[in-house]
Amino acid sequence: MTRTAGYGTEHELVDYIHGITYEIWEQRGVELIGDYYGAQMPLYTLGGVIRGAQAVIDNTWATLAAYPDRRLLAEAVITSGTVSAGFSSHRIFSPMTNLGASNWGPATGRQVTVRTIADCRVEDGRIVEEWLARDNAELASQLGLALPTLARSQRPDADARAWQQTQIARVRSEAGAQTDFCHDVLRLYWTGRSDADREVLITPYAVRHLDTQHSVSGREAVIESYREEVAAFSDVVIAVDQVTRQRWAGSGEEYAVRYSLAATHTGTYLGIAATQRPVYVMGIAHWRLVAGRLATQWDVVDRLALLAQLV
Repeated sequence: MTRTAGYGTEHELVDYIHGITYEIWEQRGVELIGDYYGAQMPLYTLGGVIRGAQAVIDNTWATLAAYPDRRLLAEAVITSGTVSAGFSSHRIFSPMTNLGASNWGPATGRQVTVRTIADCRVEDGRIVEEWLARDNAELASQLGLALPTLARSQRPDADARAWQQTQIARVRSEAGAQTDFCHDVLRLYWTGRSDADREVLITPYAVRHLDTQHSVSGREAVIESYREEVAAFSDVVIAVDQVTRQRWAGSGEEYAVRYSLAATHTGTYLGIAATQRPVYVMGIAHWRLVAGRLATQWDVVDRLALLAQLV
């Protein structure tokens, strides 16, 4: 196929991201990835790095073989810059049915939903880097699959593990270098500590969307929703890797925050007892701020890829 939308550098970045996603997924123009993605671009996931547009094409066809009715419905696109030189963070809701086999096993016939956030760096009308977060543990649970068993089949290979180790070293080397609002919120969530009072950071009516099925409301409930992660990991160090902001609803703001954690697995996590192993976590969150405080958030971490580091 050839490019049909003709998105050039004069188009707004939000229009570009909506448009190419629709062409590739809704219209099944998968081969257009070769037009819209750089030939050697890296796509970073918590499970490892996928390299090159052709690998993205192959993975997309494999996903559609397992979920032929999959749709990518945009919930938000947070951007800065232009199609010539810009950055986007795209939050996507996907309903789909598992009608084909995948590397997770045979088709289950189940209807499922999952949320994805994709961060993309765009240059001259092409995506040259992408960071992808999708909670595959949520997806596996809806399919009726046992997480520890599935995680064992998804263990990182040598290249992925080496990349995770470099990220752990990077995050620990950056410890203490960041003190901004985003870092302070993440420290409060993941360690229970912050340089500012929680009342200054988070509205009393805050809402956290944990996944497509579950949400919590109220400042203390949002903070408590991180309890399982906090209890399972210690020696947590946080790096804020990318922040993209735009205006929202008059005086409000929307933030896209990509972050990394380095930690040690010292407690039970999703059925896996403490291993004392070092782990790397990559998360992407979308936040809505009202009067400078966090009011609504969507937070996506691939918990299955995290679990695969522990088995």
